[in-house]
Amino acid sequence: MTTIISFYLDNGNQMVVLGDTQHTYEHATKEESKIEQFNEILFCGAGHDRIIWDFFLRTNTFRSFERCSDKIIELKKKKVEEYTKFSPAEMITHIQNSEFLVIDTKKLMGNKIIYLEKNKIGNIEVLGTGINHITTIQEEIRRAYTSKFSDVVIILIISLLHELGKMDPYTGHPAVFPIEIYLLEKDKEPIKYTLKFKADLKSKDNYEVIKND
Repeated sequence: MTTIISFYLDNGNQMVVLGDTQHTYEHATKEESKIEQFNEILFCGAGHDRIIWDFFLRTNTFRSFERCSDKIIELKKKKVEEYTKFSPAEMITHIQNSEFLVIDTKKLMGNKIIYLEKNKIGNIEVLGTGINHITTIQEEIRRAYTSKFSDVVIILIISLLHELGKMDPYTGHPAVFPIEIYLLEKDKEPIKYTLKFKADLKSKDNYEVIKND
């Protein structure tokens, strides 16, 4: 799992889409992206890796976010039917729990796909395990709606991911795992940023050692 968040800025003229890169599979943890860009579409997936990237490969030729969204739902239905016949119930759960955001990077429109349902994205959307903290996320982000992308928004993102990283073991803390940030603006090319902690986590200089009496 992971956490992917989208929200509008500048009264709806800008959009930020971000995701942590912590990837946990069984007992292994590594760094991996969960957001891909193609044909003016941003494809975001949270859930079971094999399903997400299988669907990505089957949809990354589309030029319409609506067609891409419809194809994801079609693939989900087919996979559920297929796995019902030949696979354990766990695989059906993986399919149902895999979530997607499909966003038009020029129009700042998109769909959120949960289970077998497609809905237009709202002002703030959350995929993955971060949904368990949706109230905290909304409270932090809501006040930025009228702001343009700036260092203030970056600080907000750091603060938010810091809190999520402490509360949710499946959301990567920004001091350990880089955060991918896409800035979308109407009729402009997307800009991708990577938020990385610069200090050496292994250096003693970055830690306070307190002697306990």
